[in-house]
Amino acid sequence: MTFFLIVFFLIGPCTFSMLFNELGLLDAYWIYFAILFVLFLQYRFLRPLLPVLGFLTVLVHFSSVFCYILFFAFLILYELSFTKKKEDRIGLWCVFVLTVVVSAGTALYFVAYEKSNLVYKTVESFEDALNERGAALTLYFKYAFFEDYSFIGVQRPETMTFIDNSPLPDWMKMLLNSVFIQLKYCWEIYKDKSFVPLFVFFGLFLSIAPLAVLIYKSLGFLYKQNGENRLKRFSFLCAFLYMPVSFLLCALFSPDPRWVSHSFLPLFSFFLYVLYREKEKMLPFVKAKIQEIRPSLISLYFLIYSLFVYHPYI
Repeated sequence: MTFFLIVFFLIGPCTFSMLFNELGLLDAYWIYFAILFVLFLQYRFLRPLLPVLGFLTVLVHFSSVFCYILFFAFLILYELSFTKKKEDRIGLWCVFVLTVVVSAGTALYFVAYEKSNLVYKTVESFEDALNERGAALTLYFKYAFFEDYSFIGVQRPETMTFIDNSPLPDWMKMLLNSVFIQLKYCWEIYKDKSFVPLFVFFGLFLSIAPLAVLIYKSLGFLYKQNGENRLKRFSFLCAFLYMPVSFLLCALFSPDPRWVSHSFLPLFSFFLYVLYREKEKMLPFVKAKIQEIRPSLISLYFLIYSLFVYHPYI
């Protein structure tokens, strides 16, 4: 079963391999940092580095606060449910607070001051630099870094009038302008059916549905088994809500089916961590559920899943 889960993680449209279909997407670094986060969490002397990993995760892109940072938060809470020594609990709570505050603060800074953080101040100067380096897909880079929506015939304003006329401080106006403009023009892209067909989202969710059902049943089983451990039950509750909440938050700001992957991978990783941490309870339950399914159906599903490839920018 361990081999099956590892192979499942490495192939398929919603797990690791899809991040390398286009130029080696930087999203892969989120997974590297998540792996290090889980590893460092196991060793007391490495736990002070967890807020640093949260900070580095946000540096890849601030949207990580809606997916991997949330995962880091409830993973620490789950580990806290096992921690008995007072000094260890205090230390881990400090790590939890620092990870959340540093990560969220860094994300808010980049959103509020996104324009002043750009090295190239105009789309034209940025495009010239890309052409000098022989970059491909300049249209994508212009969209990613300058929110240039010209490819769908939409002009993106610099500000929202109702925010500029408000009595709010300048830093908050910059933050709200960035948020509302992104929401508005993300909706414009969704209306362009050729860019993000809804059947792509549906197909990707179908590809992970069987394993997602197994994960939710397994976590539900442990949730019932830990009636007196409120912190552990709360971490499980966070895991239950994580996938839909993370996907919706990310999809509101970016019309990209890759968020199916980034809402599923942390949940899958949490499941593997719980499977390792509570193998005496979990393994018999998981094996029993898998044995209820016909082997031929499992083989057919795995074959279809492994052959289904999603290209993020077709």
